[in-house]
Amino acid sequence: MNGVAHFASSEALTSGLSVKIGETKNLVRDVGKDLEQNKFIGAALMPNMTDGVYKASIAVEQIPPLYALFN
Repeated sequence: MNGVAHFASSEALTSGLSVKIGETKNLVRDVGKDLEQNKFIGAALMPNMTDGVYKASIAVEQIPPLYALFN
């Protein structure tokens, strides 16, 4: 798909979140909402991926390692 992966999530998405699809990582570039299915739709550049269905994971919150040690 032109090196752009599209994905859906029931959780809110924002640009800049880290997304991993298959073994490829990048940042969420664009976000929209499918009002009929009440899902968020995201897009990320994934230039080396081929068309297909992949499992994706999105980091919705990242905590700096030192913060976790001292709090």
